[in-house]
Parts: sequence; structure tokens; C-alpha cells
Amino acid sequence: MPMKSKRKHSQDNHLREQFIAQVESCQPFFTLLAQLPDVHFFMKDREGRFMAAGPGILRRLNMTEESEIIGKSDKDIHPPRTVEELRRDDLQVMTSGQPLINKIESLYSPDPGNNLFITTKVPIYNRDHEVIGLIGTTRPYQNTENPTSEIKRISRSLAHIQQHHREAITPDDLAALEKISVRQLNRLYQKVFGTPVGHFIMRTRIQSASNALLTTNLSVAAIAEHHGFSDQSSFTRQFRHHTGETPLKYRARRK
Repeated sequence: MPMKSKRKHSQDNHLREQFIAQVESCQPFFTLLAQLPDVHFFMKDREGRFMAAGPGILRRLNMTEESEIIGKSDKDIHPPRTVEELRRDDLQVMTSGQPLINKIESLYSPDPGNNLFITTKVPIYNRDHEVIGLIGTTRPYQNTENPTSEIKRISRSLAHIQQHHREAITPDDLAALEKISVRQLNRLYQKVFGTPVGHFIMRTRIQSASNALLTTNLSVAAIAEHHGFSDQSSFTRQFRHHTGETPLKYRARRK
């Protein structure tokens, strides 16, 4: 960049910083974000406690007022395994100072067929340039306008899992649907979701069962049967493996 352009760029940055320093409140930004369809925003402090959350987050968690989530953390919302993953990402963003852009992850949703979200998180600094937390957004994966090439390669199998996760689905079935080998399919799922396709199927099924535990009064045995498990003990074993707690404990903690 030419010296003159560098000087102009520096002056522009200084002008912007002077302007932002005069901003009294973040509320106008929150109000603006709340108007964006399917963009659910949140803000956390360094300890992972929610300091702000938009209406999309509140609807997804069956809350009506922002005050219901302020001071809570992910451990009050998600199963232990999910909490570990979310906290690890939060700490990476706050420690490195680098944003996490467009990560695809499975989160609680009242709609069991649409529990995939694209998450972005960026660090927040105080006036001494110390990281004090982060702000982020999630939006439904189904609404993404520019999917990656890997997502495009597995779009048919992904849609099939979302629609038929209660049924018997095998990696072979999905590989045939995508017209690739099981090995290629596993490699793509590993790259996008960090897990092989068989594990992803079970994780989706467990997420759907989690929703049923919170939104219905069905027995654990009935939920197990409805989600394609051979019996309640098999369901409980898989549920504990994927979430870190039993179905009954998960239901009691959240209801």
C-alpha cells in the first residue's frame, strides 16, 4: 500500500475509533440484530454467562424475556457434552483473539428436524484492549445462501438424516444416495462436523429425543421406541454416551 494511502487509512481508523468511543450503549446494535430474520445473537462474559440474547435465542429456548437467560451459562441449557464443546470454542476465541466463523453445530431446537446451526463468535475488548467476553450469532443451517463445497457434496444425505433420523439409516444407504463410497462420505462428514456419518446419525437421533424429553410428557420408554431404539436400556446407554447424563436426569434438570 502506498505511503499516502497508508496515512489515509490510519486517519480513517482513528476517525472511526473516535466515533465508536462516543457510543453510549450497545442497545442500538442489539435492536438492529434482532430485526434480521433467522439471525440469533448472544453475548457472553469471560465466565460464559449470557449478558445479552436476541429474540431468536429466547424462542429456541422457550423463554419469553431476556432476563430469563441473563447470568445463565450453557450448562443451564445444554447437556454436558455439548457444554464442553461450546466452552472450548468460547475459550479459543477469547484466548486467541481470533473469531470463529461459520461453524456448523448441532444445538437444541424445538423443531427436532432442524437442529443444525451455523455459528460465528468474535471476541469483545474493553478500553484497555483486554478480552472481556464474546458476541456471536447462530442461524439455521437450512437458510444458508452459500454452502461450502463439502456441504453441497453431502446435501442429499444430510436432508435425508434430518427427515428420517427416527428410522433405520445406514452409512451405506447414504453413500449410495450421494453416489460416493462410504469412505468418502465419512471423510466429508468428518471435515464438516468433526465426526463420521454413523456417529452423526446417532447424534441427530439423540438430539431429537432430547427435544421430546423436554416438550412432551411421554415416558422414556415411549420416546426410545419412537426414535428407533430397540429398548429403553439401549436408548439410555446411547443418550449418556452422547450427552453425559441419563434421559431422566436431563429431563429433571431442564424441566
